[in-house]
Amino acid sequence: MKFFKEVRLRVVAGVSESRALQESGVNPAPVDLFPRGWSWLGLVGPDTKDFLHRLSTADVKSLEIGRGIPGCFLTPQGKVRASFQIWRDAAESYSFEFDPGQTQTPQGENAKQQILAFIDQYTFSEKMTVVDRDRDWEWMWLFPELESELARMGAASAVEGDTFLVPSVDSGVQLRVCFHQNFELGRHQMTVWGPHGSVGRWFAATFPEAMELAASELELWRIQQMTPRVDFEITADTSPLEVGLVQSIADQKGCYPGQEVIERILSMGSPPRRLVRIEIQGHAPRPGDGVVSHDAQLEVGKVTSVVSEAHPKVAATVHALALVKKTFAKIGETVRFSSCPETTGVIMQTAPHENKRNDQ
Repeated sequence: MKFFKEVRLRVVAGVSESRALQESGVNPAPVDLFPRGWSWLGLVGPDTKDFLHRLSTADVKSLEIGRGIPGCFLTPQGKVRASFQIWRDAAESYSFEFDPGQTQTPQGENAKQQILAFIDQYTFSEKMTVVDRDRDWEWMWLFPELESELARMGAASAVEGDTFLVPSVDSGVQLRVCFHQNFELGRHQMTVWGPHGSVGRWFAATFPEAMELAASELELWRIQQMTPRVDFEITADTSPLEVGLVQSIADQKGCYPGQEVIERILSMGSPPRRLVRIEIQGHAPRPGDGVVSHDAQLEVGKVTSVVSEAHPKVAATVHALALVKKTFAKIGETVRFSSCPETTGVIMQTAPHENKRNDQ
């Protein structure tokens, strides 16, 4: 008997990135793709809700148990100090899920350490405790495509923004599932967290036919959705409005560090730089390369991320993200690059800089 096993569920875990890259059908551009990390910090206590609502850009007071929303901590100058997803696990329990990054600030902090430093800076007499789950938990990202796959996870009725528990194959152990918003990668995306070893055993038993996703394909999804990444688009000099983090800023929620700057930028129309997506045929630029206006012959921005998409029998398409001056951030604008001036690209999309609706 012949059979064909249809592979629908895609997964990327925090291991085996090198093998996944080698097996991928998507060729990476000539840029180092360090493995994606993912971190989890808990904040528990009776004062947690007020603390997070007062200091983050998210409307935490409106967040129901079992739900999650994106948010940021900002500097007083309105720059991103940390970007994350906030989940409300219980009445007095909240969690941050985020990319910890690798680049360190002049103070020697990566993104995770900046969150911890921010919490410590603004904590005085609040009754709450920080819980670092990275020490004893593992994680996995899932990308289900069929309703039957959601049912096998026990998530048939789940919607974007839900967080819930599912039983593992280990006696007495439950796993935390977080259903992320589709705008991040353009498809269903879930993370599963649990004690070391438990997530892998549950996944192997539940989805033995699953296919591992290469880091380069995950990067392609991210760039196509214009989702900013820590150390690439999100740096110490980044405003959330420049890189499209409008979903992370709640409308009319009250004061938080950096709010006055954000409101001033919105009242003026748009930030001075905008994140754009560029499609390129030819030699791929590298992150950090200058973006040069085709008409004005001026450097108008910097490339932040690059990935190549392979096509059968035709040349690969290079996709790039770049931060450029707003006067040049126009769809259809032709640009060149400082490292490969013979190569041209076309701006295909600009990131939104204001929230047209309040999903929170």
